[in-house]
Amino acid sequence: SLRSETNALVIGDWTDYRLTVTNVGPETAASVVVTNILPAGSQFLSLTPSNPPVTLTGTQLVFAAGTLAPGTNFTFKVRLQVNATGTNRVSAQVSAPGLSDPSPSNNAVTN
Repeated sequence: SLRSETNALVIGDWTDYRLTVTNVGPETAASVVVTNILPAGSQFLSLTPSNPPVTLTGTQLVFAAGTLAPGTNFTFKVRLQVNATGTNRVSAQVSAPGLSDPSPSNNAVTN
């Protein structure tokens, strides 16, 4: 799931997005990677928790979420600064290499 903490934004404001990655099973997902597409004109400020390695290329933020057992989740907070007008939509996708996912349609979200 992906949820914004702020509704109306003004240029220069910062906003937080909470991104929750849940493994609905049936297998443990190892080496989970989250790819987060940030809005054009925004600036990445921080990721909480700050321990996963983060790669930022343009508007694409990629970080490791680790291993998720079935029925467990991780929540991350992404902080951005808005530097342009327009649509402030964020999308995210998760992947786990080598995992046979019976429901790949629930691996992406846009808000």
